[in-house]
Amino acid sequence: MQRHIRIAITILVAALACGCVTTNPVYYSTLNPELTYSGRCRVAVAVHDARSRVIKGETSQSSVGELASSSMKRVPLTTASERPLSEITADALIKVFSQKGFDVVRIRTTPTNNSKEILDKVNNAGADHGVVITINEWWSSVLKNADLVYDLTLVLYDSKGDVLLEVSEKGNKAFGQEVEDTGETSTEDLGWGAAPEPSEPSVEEPVMGDQDAFAAEATTTETVPATEETEAAKDETETATDEAETGAVDLNNEIFLFYQQLVGGMLNDPRMPKLMNRFDTGKTQEKPSPTTEPLAPAGTF
Repeated sequence: MQRHIRIAITILVAALACGCVTTNPVYYSTLNPELTYSGRCRVAVAVHDARSRVIKGETSQSSVGELASSSMKRVPLTTASERPLSEITADALIKVFSQKGFDVVRIRTTPTNNSKEILDKVNNAGADHGVVITINEWWSSVLKNADLVYDLTLVLYDSKGDVLLEVSEKGNKAFGQEVEDTGETSTEDLGWGAAPEPSEPSVEEPVMGDQDAFAAEATTTETVPATEETEAAKDETETATDEAETGAVDLNNEIFLFYQQLVGGMLNDPRMPKLMNRFDTGKTQEKPSPTTEPLAPAGTF
């Protein structure tokens, strides 16, 4: 009988381990900031993911944060398409500039690019202006509440690579209701952003993986009380997980909308359209010089 109990515990530990690799998608691909001005000039657009955790290889370019269970197990939050956040943002910028009449040139970047390398790419595009957004930090930590650390910068360049405007949005923002003093762990106590320390799994921890597979194996044991306890723990875990995930979905949507608001706010800074030569710059359309235009044939006046 003890042997069967040991087998059941082993299966539970494996299920717990599997649950840790689950990811939760956030739909950043619907990013659609509004542009309040139009133009006919050529604009080079670049979005650079300069987050230190990405540059160091600690996380992927598609990662946007972490979701924690009540046992403080962490699950990565990623873009739903698993595409880099910088690429999704660049897609949105290209779309809105194009819709407003601009001729847009896409500048591709990598996290390891430095500012000079990106500026060289912008200058080589032969555009009237360059718009470069740098994601220095964007990381949300979601439990019962959510905490977001953000640092975004937009730089507007002229055709010579000189800086016309720099706009920054940086800070720390909380989402959801404040945690009451009930002895519960807040997101500030979780050490967000650092790699979780390894710990010994416990059969009392909630399982975030596929419970049905484990339940099928557990029913084959001869220990009826252990099976009943496992089923009870399973039901309790599923209920708690459903409640946590429902709240997390709302918080993630709020964080996404905040990202869209920040990006749109930088693009629509009142100084942007005033500093840009948005019309008739002579670069997007070649115009014949008056001295080279053919003279009208005689007798046509």
